[in-house]
Amino acid sequence: MKSPLFCIVAASLSPLFRVASARQQTQHPFATGSSTRNYTFVVDPSRLTVNNYAVHLMLESNINQATDGGIYSNLLINRAFQDDGGSVRYWDQLSPDTVLDTSRHRPLSKALPTSAFIAPGPVGIGFSNPGWPGGIAVRETKYRFSFYARLDEEDQNKDRPDTVQVPVEVSLKVQDRTTGADTNITLSLSPQWKLFEGTLEPTGNFSDGLGRLEFKLLKALSRPIYFSLFSLFPPKWHHLHLRADAAEALAQLRPKLVRVPGGNDLEGLNMGSAFDWEKTIGPLIDRPGRLPSWQGTGWNTESFGLHEMLDMIEQFGAEACLGLFAGTSLDGSAAYGRDMDDVARHAIDELHYITDEQGPWADKRAQNGRKKPWSLHVVQLGNGENYYPHNNSYQSRFNVMQESIIREFGTGRFEIMSAASAIKNYTAVDIHDYNSPQWFRDNYDRLDHWPRSDTRIYELEMAVLHNQEANLSPPNWGGSLSECIYMLGLERNGDLCYGSAYAPSVTSFAYNPNAANVVAIGPAKISRSTSYFCQQAFSLFPATHNAAHHWLNQSLEVVGPYSTHDYPLRQTQGGFIRKKDQKLVQVQDRPFNSQSETQDMSSEWRDSVIDKKLDLYKSVGVNKETGQLVVRLVNFSSKDCDIHIQLDPSSPVHFAGDQGGEPDVRWTLQSEDLESENTPARGELVRPRKRSLQPGERGQREINLHLEPYALDVVTVGLSGLF
Repeated sequence: MKSPLFCIVAASLSPLFRVASARQQTQHPFATGSSTRNYTFVVDPSRLTVNNYAVHLMLESNINQATDGGIYSNLLINRAFQDDGGSVRYWDQLSPDTVLDTSRHRPLSKALPTSAFIAPGPVGIGFSNPGWPGGIAVRETKYRFSFYARLDEEDQNKDRPDTVQVPVEVSLKVQDRTTGADTNITLSLSPQWKLFEGTLEPTGNFSDGLGRLEFKLLKALSRPIYFSLFSLFPPKWHHLHLRADAAEALAQLRPKLVRVPGGNDLEGLNMGSAFDWEKTIGPLIDRPGRLPSWQGTGWNTESFGLHEMLDMIEQFGAEACLGLFAGTSLDGSAAYGRDMDDVARHAIDELHYITDEQGPWADKRAQNGRKKPWSLHVVQLGNGENYYPHNNSYQSRFNVMQESIIREFGTGRFEIMSAASAIKNYTAVDIHDYNSPQWFRDNYDRLDHWPRSDTRIYELEMAVLHNQEANLSPPNWGGSLSECIYMLGLERNGDLCYGSAYAPSVTSFAYNPNAANVVAIGPAKISRSTSYFCQQAFSLFPATHNAAHHWLNQSLEVVGPYSTHDYPLRQTQGGFIRKKDQKLVQVQDRPFNSQSETQDMSSEWRDSVIDKKLDLYKSVGVNKETGQLVVRLVNFSSKDCDIHIQLDPSSPVHFAGDQGGEPDVRWTLQSEDLESENTPARGELVRPRKRSLQPGERGQREINLHLEPYALDVVTVGLSGLF
């Protein structure tokens, strides 16, 4: 968007305010509907404060098969026989004559100690792999396969040749075992490991046909053949081995930061299975993987390692928020003393490897295929340290790591984020919230009352829980709108809050159809959840500054009780909130009295009390880069509503309309069913609609919207006179 635009985001909840009786009101000149809920607020886009809020992404490896079996596009499960301590689990024999087993003798590498072997047998023996849960979706495209193989060892029998030619058929079979694609290759085998590669190109219409990869020997076998590290890849996304539809959907969220690698998977189940960045780089044959942090997901192969994460983030146009292992694991163990010094040194080495332009770490990075350093400015020490019993040691561990990083790189080179708010001596902190839909709505004004300091607040894990035990369900429309309300509150406090991320972001739908997500990956297709589109409503229409605004209250009347706990009385600039007979009866207009761009927009001038009573939640801002005025409203009600947004009469800014820029646009996300879910099985039931503004929706200095029940609206209108 290259022209000045005006943005409004809106959604709907049951009203606690009602308008005054009909005899107290006059018909609004720009009324766009017959709703009895009719409200107006005033915006002054010339009075601004800096807004740092942005949408981020939290991509934790391993959880819900988000990486292996998810966004990382290798289609074969247990590719290097690492599951269950070394097994042929998931690999099926093609015939009763097939004998398939594992061996730890002369492995492919030290990192991959187990290989599989097929014993001698007649023509037609072989094995197959069904792919990750759900199967392999066979498409009319080019697949690349590869594997390592060798003969058994040389022996004293001079009559046995050192090299044997073994013809093999490699094929993709669809559900009814018809051939989707096949190719014959001849394996020139010796006792030394060798890499074999080929392509498969299915032709025809397979609909949603799911298949499996088969290896069948076309010649009787007289000696065992050993195999390891199989791969089957569809075409790359850009230059990366990523599931193209899922990666593109995540990129279209336009995150500013992507938090990797976690999360619980950063810490590991124990110290030995924590994320070790050096074991995730280099050739795949040198990556041992580790125990999964999430039960049932399979061995964490680390095929989606540090390089793959950072390359993906760079392709998104984002930067990493890099989690650094801070010496604690999920079993409660923690590093102390010299062990903690070693942990800090290992983290510093990782930062050198990522960011150095020259020197030994830059040379090692180049050897692994990446000459240019990655851009990195934000690091987080540990994960969720408030939640675990070892958090009483976090202050000392945080101090060791922070001091080591500053001593090595200097003050200001990295923003160093704390993973716990209950410590001291940090300048940025990550808070996590998983709670009920009601909690997110109630905490809309949470940061209004947060002490202002130089501390930056991030919320890099948040999601609605649909029960009290765990986040077991995919997002539904009611929960997503509740999250959106909370996000509006974070954005209103953009002087303090530097952004939020939904978590977990990616799930394999076949592995866990009940997992929370922004993108669910099925074998054949993905779905973008209702929370995905709520996140996108912020990222597609960013605001660099917050703008002064207030409700016009000539028609506001409270019908619910006034709680001094939820809505404390407070003196304001130019007005006040007062209580009478346990009801809030009047809120005076409160002008914003400062022109300063660094002015703290604290609760003194906000009217979030009215927002919560009306259940019409809002944030108002300006994008100075494009000249946009950005207003977002969330209205969570079974009743529709008319909203009127007026420019302050004293403001020099006015609407420019379509002159010299893009047309006015309205973007709507709506469903009257709060239980609606978007899944690969059901499809995307809740999706945005985009259209031009209709006559009557915009006057010379006013926007008029008729909001549907449970609706999220984004409106863009050009401005002039802003600068």
